[in-house]
This record gives sequence, structure tokens and C-alpha cells, in this order.
Amino acid sequence: MSEIEITSLSDFVQKIGDLNVNSELYFRGENRHFDSRIPSIYRVSPGTIAQRSKEYYDRLFSESEEIRFEGLAPFKRLSELQHFGGLTRFLDITKNSLVALYFAVEKMDEDGYVFVYRNSTLKTDDGDTAYLKAAAHFVDTNIVSSFINSDNDTEDQTSFFNEKLHGVDPQSGRIFTKFKEIRKDLSQAQIIIASKSNSRIAHQQGAFIAPAFESKSNYHEILEEIALSVNSLSLLDDFNTPVTFKIKQESKNDILKGLANLGINAGTVYPDIQHQSDNLVKVLTNYKLDVSQIDKMEPNIEDKINTAIKNDGQLFSGTAIFSITQGEPTLSKEHQKFIAGFHTQQVFMIEKQDDYFAGIRANHFVIEIGFSEYGLTESNDSNTNLLENKYALITANHKGERIISGINLNSRKSVSEIDELIASLSQSGNFATTHSIIGRLSKFNDFSDSQVELLAQIMIDNSQVNWLIDDDDVNFFYTRLFETYPIKNQYIDTAKKVIDEHKKE
Repeated sequence: MSEIEITSLSDFVQKIGDLNVNSELYFRGENRHFDSRIPSIYRVSPGTIAQRSKEYYDRLFSESEEIRFEGLAPFKRLSELQHFGGLTRFLDITKNSLVALYFAVEKMDEDGYVFVYRNSTLKTDDGDTAYLKAAAHFVDTNIVSSFINSDNDTEDQTSFFNEKLHGVDPQSGRIFTKFKEIRKDLSQAQIIIASKSNSRIAHQQGAFIAPAFESKSNYHEILEEIALSVNSLSLLDDFNTPVTFKIKQESKNDILKGLANLGINAGTVYPDIQHQSDNLVKVLTNYKLDVSQIDKMEPNIEDKINTAIKNDGQLFSGTAIFSITQGEPTLSKEHQKFIAGFHTQQVFMIEKQDDYFAGIRANHFVIEIGFSEYGLTESNDSNTNLLENKYALITANHKGERIISGINLNSRKSVSEIDELIASLSQSGNFATTHSIIGRLSKFNDFSDSQVELLAQIMIDNSQVNWLIDDDDVNFFYTRLFETYPIKNQYIDTAKKVIDEHKKE
């Protein structure tokens, strides 16, 4: 893969303009590194939902209250579902390179990427190919795979496959007879132009890559098969390698501001159908959590931990238990002692899709609930029973190292006025509200470390706050905040750079 490094918005626009091609280009932005472009349905548990996709869609469509799917053609159903957070075999792409750039820079944890594809053969969402690739979602996966792998088009087999396709949307009246062409379409990737059936597709100038339908049985072979089919659509450079733009992490904030000035901002919102989808994933993949135990003893364990973190319950975050590179423990002695005295009472496991939880990026997280003989909270005094102090230790593997976070789950004071103001600031969308909240926050001088970190994150993520950094009151508040609390943190470091740049101007 040939990577073109991007450090500014103008740099990106210029390099896009330098692409000398005659065919139509499409783009996909990703805010961190992934080894390959794989649709969401294959990234879950691994491949179980893809294998059981017919059941997944039957259940989801019958239970969803967000969208009315009755009467929609197969591709339209999936198009709606994709943009509301459901799982499909399609990949989102866009005709607008700046929209793809936005998706590459919207999160600032790592370098972002924009991938470029070319459309040599136009496929529309009401054509036979789009119908076929979409309808196959609603047919038993084994039936489709068997058809792809078969070279013998007996009347019984073709009639059976046609019957299944026809049953997906009987009103369409489509009957397929060119079975070699059908196999070819199912075995290759296509770019499909989406009609503007909802505001998200219209706003994003969206289209889809429909990769090859899986013909293998081994999960890793399926992923390789799909990745190769997607890569076959890539725009190639003079060295016959896919054209890819790499957006440097330290440049993301400036690029995001520039895109906002062009009217490209966080306008994409995914409704609650995603939550319904997530719940079905847990059911259909035989989710490993002991639900009865959680209901009795630790309801909504993930929500409980997230709430504790928001209430300043993070004791230490995303720390390597033992650094391979440094050859020594990276935890403080106090935290080592806390872990040494930890007694596990419950164990849970949650699954993410290469995402962050409790300060750790991973796929699988082990959560231990218990107490420590050496508590780290002020409630752990001589009059308090150790067993009453509840903590969570969360561990996961990230890039070959075991990472750990510690969370205080003990009851805390009610949400403070500072917390309420910070929450309001994160949602502020106009000058008057932002200025008023900053004025009220300026009266306080007892911020916690997590509150300082959150204020820095809001300054970066909330464009309204970011734009007002030139305002004397806002600038003075943040400058004094970072001078008073010299904390090292990615968001704080980025926020300081933004302030310094504005001082130079």
C-alpha cells in the first residue's frame, strides 16, 4: 500500500487534484489503522452474524420501530439499515473526498486514512446486480455459498436458488436465468450508486462497495476473500499499489476546523436501531456473560463502569502492567500495591470492535469486580469494612502488551456543579451559552484531574468552544487551567498547542 502523507487540508485538496484519472472516484475515510476494509457484519464474533444473517435480519426488521421496511426493495432495506447502525455486507464510501477526510479526522487518537476507489462499471441500486447482492443477505448463507461453489446448473438447483431469491421480494417479479453471470457478480466486488433515500446518504454523497459474497467456510479465508475483492476496486499508482492518504494525528485538529469552515461537521447521527442490533448480536452469538449474575449483582456492568469514570472514579488508566520495551513495571508503587492486594469476587468479559473502553483500545476486555486490602479511596478508613469498597480491574491486550485500568465503583457524592457545567459545555452550540458557562467555571479552583482532561477534550471536539479560543475570557480560562494543573494527556497537549498557535497569530 502506497501512503501519501497529509499534514493540512490544502495539502489534501491539492493531492486529490493531482490524481490523473478518467474514471469516477470514490473515497472511504477511517480514523485509525485497520489491516483491511471489512464490512461490519464480518467483524462480529467472528463471522457468526454473517453466517446467521437471515435470522439476524428477520428479527431486526420485525422488532425495529425506527424504520418501516415493508415495501422496500432489498437494497433499499440494507441502505437504510446501514446508515442507522445495523450490520450489512456493504462498505460505506462517498463521492466527496472531503466527507471521507472528515471521517478520517473526527477522532484524534491515531493517524487517519482515506482510501480511493475507481468505478469502472456503473451499478445503480435499482439494477439486477444491486438486487442480487442485496437479496443474497436474506437467503440462508449456506445456500448462497453452495450455489457459488457449484459448477453444475441442474434444473433443481437453479430453480431452488431462484425460488429463494424471488421469495425475498415477490413483488419485484425478477427471475434470473444467466447463472454464470450471477456467480460472477456474487464472486466480485462492485461499487453501487445509492439513490438519495435518506438525508444521511444525500448529505454524505454516499455509495456502497458490495464485496464478494463469502464462498469459503473458514473465517480467516472469508476475510481474505472479501478484502481482496474490495482491494480490486482500488485506484492504483504508477507502481501498481493502492493509493492511500495517511492523515497525521497532530494535523487532525486543524483539518477538522478547516472542514467545519467548509460546512462539513458532525452532522451524521445514528439512531437507536444500533442498540437493537447490538442486543441481537449478543443473543445470536451466545454472548458469554452470565446475564443472571449481572442482573442480580451488577446490573449493566459496562454502563456502571462508564458512569464511575464520569464521576471521577478512574484510579489509573490504560497502563502497561509490565513494559516489554522498558523492561520494568510502568505502574506506580501505590498502584502495584493496590493490585497486589486485590481480591476478585466476580469476573465478566465484554467485546468491542477494536475500540476504547476504560482507557484501553482492544477487542476483548476482562472485568474483575472485587476489593483491595490496600484501597485507594478516602472512604477506605479504619471504620469501613474492606468488603464494602468495590473496585473494577479491567485488562486487555493491546499490541502485544497487557494493559490495565482501575476503577473506583464506590458510591460518590452527587454530581457537583462543576460536573454539571462541564456537561453543559460539551453540548454548547452557540457563543452566548459557551461564554456564560466558561464564566461560571472560572469561579472554581478545585478541578479534579479527570475534569481538566474532559475540559481539554471538549475544547478540541466542540467546534464552538474551539472557535472561541481567541475570546479573552475563554483563552484566559484555559491558559490558567493548564498552568494550574500540569497534567500530561493527549487532549491537553493538543489543546495547549492550539492556544500557543493562537497567541502567535
